Amino acid sequence: MAKQKYILYTIPVVIAAAVAAYFIFSRSSDAYLSMLPKDATALARLDVKELIDDADLNTTELYQLVTSSNDNPETAPLGIDVQQPIYAFMTASGNVGFAAAVSDVDDLCDRLDEMHARAKASERTSQRGYDWVVLGGQWLMAFDSRKALVMGPAAGAAQEAVRAEMATLLEQKRKDSGVGELLYTTLQNTDEPLTAVVAPEVLPFQARTLLYKLGIRTQNDALLTLTLGFDDNEVELDAHILAQTATVKENLKKLNSALRPLTTKNIGATHADNVAWMAVNVHGKSLVEFLRSHNTTRTALVALNMIFDLDQMLNAIDGDVALELLSPAAFTGGFNLSDIRDFCFTAQLSNADFMQRASTWGNDFITFEALSPNDYSLRLWEQELFFGTDANSLYVSSSQGLPSEGNAYLREQRDDIDDCRFYATFFTPALFSALLSQAASNGVAVPLPPVFQQFQRMNIEMEEADELKVTLVAPKGVNVAKELIHPKP
Repeated sequence: MAKQKYILYTIPVVIAAAVAAYFIFSRSSDAYLSMLPKDATALARLDVKELIDDADLNTTELYQLVTSSNDNPETAPLGIDVQQPIYAFMTASGNVGFAAAVSDVDDLCDRLDEMHARAKASERTSQRGYDWVVLGGQWLMAFDSRKALVMGPAAGAAQEAVRAEMATLLEQKRKDSGVGELLYTTLQNTDEPLTAVVAPEVLPFQARTLLYKLGIRTQNDALLTLTLGFDDNEVELDAHILAQTATVKENLKKLNSALRPLTTKNIGATHADNVAWMAVNVHGKSLVEFLRSHNTTRTALVALNMIFDLDQMLNAIDGDVALELLSPAAFTGGFNLSDIRDFCFTAQLSNADFMQRASTWGNDFITFEALSPNDYSLRLWEQELFFGTDANSLYVSSSQGLPSEGNAYLREQRDDIDDCRFYATFFTPALFSALLSQAASNGVAVPLPPVFQQFQRMNIEMEEADELKVTLVAPKGVNVAKELIHPKP
């Protein structure tokens, strides 16, 4: 009887202990989420565990990753819980912050003390239950046994304002945090290793200008979501406009209708050794109507039609319009025709009737010379170009004749290109080399990370008007995620 009574008394105690343990540990594991600001204008999540899974690290590589480096694998672990996502955010005041869960505060203290010994961090101080340290002279860090917060950059007196903002975030309750707000709930709808949700008002001016045309000015109109994922030898960045109002949704619907899907009919008319190729599908008559609806372009059309039959030529375009770049120098040339010397422009035509009057085109500054019934030389000041038609295709190029050898990579990608509303591909070794050379000529030395040296292609795809996908492609057999987070020594 006594034994039964003991069991009866013990069961509630065990249940109570289990419930308490559940709440203690479950609440402590995500306690750091309460630091997310309610008024964040941008929020990002890095799922370290997912990234590690994609990298397919072995035990030794994983140990090296969560400790120090390949050079010193015996160094104490970081103390940050990589089983939990790390969040980055931008506050309404413009400060950038990072929130993470702490796995072992002693390990974290040891690591920060090591950084202090190497003059990479200030000495730790304690205030109101938190340890404080300044990283790299500009980033403030505060932490306890459950959570860590980093914010900045700020120097001198500005650090006090950041410290005050951090103190508020450290003490705020979950109900007062950004958990449950639109940016956070949107973020949780994706499962890629790196995801960000951005309000349009914090984007660069050029990007905001484009969004204004769609009626997007604040996060009440739309949000921009960005996801970064890995698939063996590819890394993929997706940008998506998440419309919030009927006006924005209708504008996106109209844009989607205006951008017709590619047909890939002109892939055969490409150069085998191009360094870039981009294409859209154009309905010439609609394009002319659009150009005539604006005073500036209407005036330009009138002037150009006095030299050659531009209206008739544009009206005849009906299908894929593509631009090839044939030299790496084109990447640094800008938009001046004289800077882009090696190129080929092609367009599908409904007819080539405009060519019947080609012999009458020209003036004192622009001259046309017939090379064959369908090929002409065009001299524009000191620049000589060639244009002509072949099987209802128009070409304007730095060399005579429509290309016919075809690019092998484009043929392989035909299924991906088909039905896209915009597609571009760049041969990245040429692209990176040209951009780095340009930077060096301006006195800026920019080292290219080893993982970027392995990429062979960068593809940009738009399947729908509200999203854009950028893919970096490495050779088969290269695990891009592994090369990124655990590069070979």
